[in-house]
Amino acid sequence: MTLAFVLLAVRVGSERAVIKKLLEHVEVEDAHILFGEYDIILKVNTEDNTALQSFVLERIRSIQDVEQ
Repeated sequence: MTLAFVLLAVRVGSERAVIKKLLEHVEVEDAHILFGEYDIILKVNTEDNTALQSFVLERIRSIQDVEQ
């Protein structure tokens, strides 16, 4: 298992909606709003680094309001 903490920057005001979408994925164990350069921190658990990369590139980055 690969445990990772992922930092996201999202469109202003979309934090709660993005977290709601992210928590629909079994890989996301926890999510919190931050204040500062990044808006959200995720605790993600995947099978391995390849699955983590795929999850970030295909699932997280496909969410419309995710900017970084």
